[in-house]
Amino acid sequence: MKLAIVDDNNEYIKIIKNKLNQLELTNLDIITYTNSQKYKQDLIKKHINFDIVIMDIEIDEINGIDLAIETNHILPYCQIIYLTSYMQYVSDVYETNHTYYINKKDFDKYFSLAINKATIIINKIKSEVLTVSWNKAKYEIKQNRITYIERQKKVSFIYTKENYTKTSSPIDKLLLLLNQDFIRCHESYLINMNYISIINKTNIVLTTNQNIPLSRKYLNDVNIAYNRFLSKK
Repeated sequence: MKLAIVDDNNEYIKIIKNKLNQLELTNLDIITYTNSQKYKQDLIKKHINFDIVIMDIEIDEINGIDLAIETNHILPYCQIIYLTSYMQYVSDVYETNHTYYINKKDFDKYFSLAINKATIIINKIKSEVLTVSWNKAKYEIKQNRITYIERQKKVSFIYTKENYTKTSSPIDKLLLLLNQDFIRCHESYLINMNYISIINKTNIVLTTNQNIPLSRKYLNDVNIAYNRFLSKK
C-alpha cells in the first residue's frame, strides 16, 4: 500500500510516521512531502498511484483542498485523510471526496480509526477494481464492467461494454489480480462469468454477443467454475 504524507511541518511528519509504524501495516510504502509542488509532480507527471494521502489544509501557502480536488480527479479511489489545525475548513472539505477530517489536537484519538477505515475501503476497492498501466499511465477499471480480456501478441485488451483498455500485462498476471468471477477459457482469453450467455464445446457466447473461443484444455474447468458460480447467485 502506497501512502503519502503532505505537510510542511517536518516534526509533525515524524509524529505521523512513528504512529504508522506502531500500527504495523503490511507492505506499507510511505512517501513524505513538505512541498506541495513536489507532490503534484509525483501525482501528475510520475503517475504515482497513492492509496492513502494524509494531508494538511495549508501547505506552503497552497490550499490542501485544491490538492485534494486534483487528487480526486487523478486517483478517484485514493483515500484522503485531512490532518490539520485549521478547523475553519471543516465545511469546505465536503467539496472533496475524503475519508476523515482530524484536528491535530485529536490526533491520538482519531488517527488509528481513520487509517483503519481507509485501509478497509482500499482493500475492498482493490478486490473490485483492476489497475493496469499502458505507456506509463495507470488505469483503474471496475471489474464488474469487464466482459472479457484478449491477449494479442504482446498486448492484452481489456474489454468493457463501452470501450477497451490496453496493457502489456500478460494473461497469467491479470488473472491473479481479478476476482473469482473470472475464468480462463483459452490461452489468450479470460471471461467474466457474469456475462456468459451460452457455453458450447468450442466457444462461449457472451450477453454482449461476442463469441469467445473455448479450448478443449479449459472446457472442463470452465463448466465446473460456471456451475459453482451459478450456485452462489
